[in-house]
Amino acid sequence: MKIVEIEHAKFDLSRPVDISIPLSFGKSVTAFGVGQPQRTHFEAGGFVGDVSKGGSCNCDQITLIPHCQTTHTECVSHILHDGPYIHETIAPYFGLAELVSVDSNGVTKDKLSKVVRSKNISALIIRSLPNADTKKSFQYQGHSNFMSVDAIEFCNDLGVEHLLVDFPSIDPMEDGGKLLAHRTFWNVPSGTNSKQSDIWFHKSVTELVYVSNEVPDGVYLLNLQVAAMELDAAPARPILYPKVVI
Repeated sequence: MKIVEIEHAKFDLSRPVDISIPLSFGKSVTAFGVGQPQRTHFEAGGFVGDVSKGGSCNCDQITLIPHCQTTHTECVSHILHDGPYIHETIAPYFGLAELVSVDSNGVTKDKLSKVVRSKNISALIIRSLPNADTKKSFQYQGHSNFMSVDAIEFCNDLGVEHLLVDFPSIDPMEDGGKLLAHRTFWNVPSGTNSKQSDIWFHKSVTELVYVSNEVPDGVYLLNLQVAAMELDAAPARPILYPKVVI
């Protein structure tokens, strides 16, 4: 057992819980009507990046849409034309997070206020119910769970800087491009698509996580791992560490 103490609570680093959905090629989760991510073996000159075909090593090239095909973390540049890349604005996070479960008919302030126990928390993870493991390969089309503006305002009031959800978008999949939940979370007024001094650049949204039913609601230590890419969003691997109960 490897124990770390943060804010008077102890967590077990020897029991990591990965809540990302592994990227696969053929049965990956998808959203917004996109197809599956693609993988091909790289070939150049006499090199073949496939050991099964006589190559000295495997070397794949992939085609991926992070927003639609895997667990991903996005920064405010998702809705700005001149924002920073995700690795420039989202600092590595290793801190407390609360996991809560709500039903899948829209996440509202009323629902969150009944299940969130923390008075101030930097990261919030929302698991929608029911929670079948088919979420890991589900093809989301037209409708899924989402967050109301008052739910986002509730998160802002709690001090949430990293919001993680198990659905494709914190906004309705079909909202006419308004993206009001995203805008409210990052403090970007409607109609604004360029950098402003009062935008909350440090905050992140992670979508398409999957938290097994075996993981109970409560406070965890979260290690939010995000690939460093010159993009507004990148594949992510959030890891939870459970509290030590004495």
